[in-house]
Order: sequence, then C-alpha cells, then structure tokens
Amino acid sequence: MVWKHVLFPKPSIYPHKVEALRAIGSFSSSISCLIGNTQMFYSSKNPSSQRGDAFKKAGFCLTPHVVHSTLASCSSDLVALSFFMWCARQPNYCHDRLAFGHMVNVAARLAQKFVSVKEIVRQLESIGCVTKAQIFLVLLRIFWQGKLYSLVFDVCEEMNRLSYTANTFVYNVIIDVSFKIGRMDMALGVLRDIKVSNFLSYKIAVCNLCKLNNMENMQAVLQIMLRAGYYPDAKTFVMVVHSFCKKGRIEVSFQALGLMICLGIPVSVAFWNILIDGLCRIGRPAAATSTIHKMISIGCSPNVVTYTSLVKAFMDYEMVDDAFRILTMMENNGCEGDVVLYNMLIHRLSKIGRYDEALYIFFLLRKRSVEPDSYTFCSLLCALQRSGKFHLLPKMFKGVAFPADLVACNSFLSYLCKAGLHTSAVAFFHEMVQRGYIPDKYSYAGLLDGLCRAGKIDDAVSLY
Repeated sequence: MVWKHVLFPKPSIYPHKVEALRAIGSFSSSISCLIGNTQMFYSSKNPSSQRGDAFKKAGFCLTPHVVHSTLASCSSDLVALSFFMWCARQPNYCHDRLAFGHMVNVAARLAQKFVSVKEIVRQLESIGCVTKAQIFLVLLRIFWQGKLYSLVFDVCEEMNRLSYTANTFVYNVIIDVSFKIGRMDMALGVLRDIKVSNFLSYKIAVCNLCKLNNMENMQAVLQIMLRAGYYPDAKTFVMVVHSFCKKGRIEVSFQALGLMICLGIPVSVAFWNILIDGLCRIGRPAAATSTIHKMISIGCSPNVVTYTSLVKAFMDYEMVDDAFRILTMMENNGCEGDVVLYNMLIHRLSKIGRYDEALYIFFLLRKRSVEPDSYTFCSLLCALQRSGKFHLLPKMFKGVAFPADLVACNSFLSYLCKAGLHTSAVAFFHEMVQRGYIPDKYSYAGLLDGLCRAGKIDDAVSLY
C-alpha cells in the first residue's frame, strides 16, 4: 500500500494474553464514586454502552480536568487508552491537545509492548472496547501528534485490512507524514489522487513545500488550491511570502499582498516585515522605506523589527544619515528600540570606522534602560579594539553586568591580546577554564596569540 513505509520490529515471541489489569486506584474525586472496581468496569461483560448508561444515570459531565486527572492516575496504559477512547465517543466532548499529548507516551509504550497496531486493538477488545473506525482515527491522531510516523502507516494498513474507507482526515495525515519522512513524491501523489480534499489538504502541502524551499511545487499546489475555491489563511500567506522573499522574488510577494487585500484578509505586521526585509536583502532600501509609508497609511503600525531591517540595510550601504533618519521616524512614531537594534548599530558603526557614534549608541542604550547582553559586550569590545581606545574599557563597563558566555569570554581574550595585556590574557584563559567554560578553537587562537606576543614561544608551542 502507498502508506506502508516502515515495518515496526517484530519480537520472536508475542505475548499471548494481557497481564492482569491492576486497579486504577483513584480516577479522580469526581468519578471515583461511579467506578468502584476497575476490572469490573473494563471487563468484557461490561461493554462501553453500559458504562455510558452508568455515567448518564449519575448525571456525570466530562470536563478536561477530570479526563486529565483520570488519565494521569491510571496504573495501566491499556486501561488509560480504553478510557480515552470511551471519552472520545461521548457527545459534546472533544479531547484537547493536552490530553492527546499525554496519550502519546501511553500509546508509544503500548506499541513497544504489543509491537503492532493490530495487537493493540486486539488487547482493547479483550477489555470490552468495541473495534470501530473511530479507534483507528484516534490512534492515528495520537501517533501523528507524537511524530511516531511508522505507527501512522501501521494504523492505515490495519484500516485497509479491515476494509475501512479512509476519509479526508486520514489522507491529510498521510500527506503531512509523507513530507516529514522525506517522501515528497508520495505526498504529492496522495494529494493528486485524493477524492475529497479540503482546505487543510492544500494548506498542509503548501506549508511543507515552503519549509523545503520547493518553490516550483509550492506554486503548483497553490494554483490548484485557488482553482478549487480554497484560499490560504493569513498564516499560510506569511509562510508563502517568506519563501518567495528568501529566493529574492519580491514581485510575486507583492502579488500575494494584492490577493490578500482583494480577499479581505488582514495584513499583519509580520507580513509587512517580511516584505520590507526582502526588499532590504536585494539592495532596495529606498523601496523598503516607501513600503513602510504605505504600511502606516493603511493603519498598520511598524514595530522595532520593521525598523531594524531598514536601518541595517542603510548601514550595510554606509548610508548612515538615512539610517538615522529612520531612527528619528521610529521615535516620532512612538516605537522604542531594543537590544538587537542597538547591538546592530554598535557593530555596524564600528565596522565602518564611526567609533564615537558606536560608543554614543552604547550610552544611549544604558540611558534608555535597555539591558545589554553578551553580544553588546562583544560589539563594544570590537569598537574599542578598532579605535585603539583601550583605556575607555573600565569607564564604559563600570556598573554594567553582562551575561557571560563563551563568545563574550573569547572576545575579551582577544581584546586583552590586542591591548598588549598578554599576561592578563593567559591568566584570563585559565580563569575561564576554572569557571567551567570549555575552550573552543577561538579560545585557543586567542591564547596562542597572547603567548606569542608575550614572548612565551615555548609555552605556545607546548600548548599547540
């Protein structure tokens, strides 16, 4: 069959019968009075229909809290799965993602114990769980959510063996799992041959193709989707446009923008940010600036991510005045900068030799109570190194606590070497090791440089 991909390993000996079911203990305070004896409740003499009648007579109402606590207190995975199946059959009740997430581990243990989906179903039958198509659909969703893809195909194979007809949900799962295991050809084949597709069928295919950066097939599926009368939602449009922008296909991205506006789909800030960043990446910061003005004109306020992309683009082309004009626009629109923006400015300004302005940005960061990070530390050290203003280090860092990591330590090691403090560099390296940092190639390169500059050639050769 098309979905048979991986065979679950078979043991040499199958278990011939289920071990005696232990008492669940306390299901929960709200249902313990209804279920006195677990073995009696889950015996073949007490089928699920009678269980349902017992609950109805008691006026019992299922809630997610009751279901979660019951599943968590089950001492038997098989009983937990049976209870989960029973709850799924009750009218006006649907399991939430938390319940399905709990059942992933339960089902995985059962699969390891009973080897196959066929045997799991047989064991469920032995405790009174009637085999219906819904059992396979629930198992399918559990295995799908748990990324147990070989078991997904095992469920489909068992459904086919019992002559159950797969519905659209089953095909959608097969499409997604086929993409996840690298079988794009299988996924597209199932999508092509599916008799009754829906919006999710195409969305699953489009999103997976975007992640694979397969623009040709993504466009083809998107066209089929539109011809079928289905339109991508806002999140799918964001993924599609992001994929086009990564490939530099800005014109197609603007076509998607026009389609969204025609369909009345709200254009999010994230969508505009992707367009503006795409224009910046292909060297069109002026067009990106015009796009920001269009964005504002339709009532969508840019955020710090929007401005950061544009400022970075102007800085990359050394158009510093234009970059500062964008910063002024940002402030006038009431948007405050974050540590990412300030770090980028410090790094880019020092890179083009505007050291005083880079140091000014650092003081501005502190003035606006933005917490610096290790990248701020590294960028500032770079500015001090390139400007040769090593004497400013104590003043700049007075009263500032930086999060220490290996990158920051390596930057400081390099700084000490270039400042001529070779002995201090060696001492700092040993302190790094004592504090639990594991040196990498950059750490050793900095230390070797310090030893050589200090004239300790023998020590450098020995370390090398």
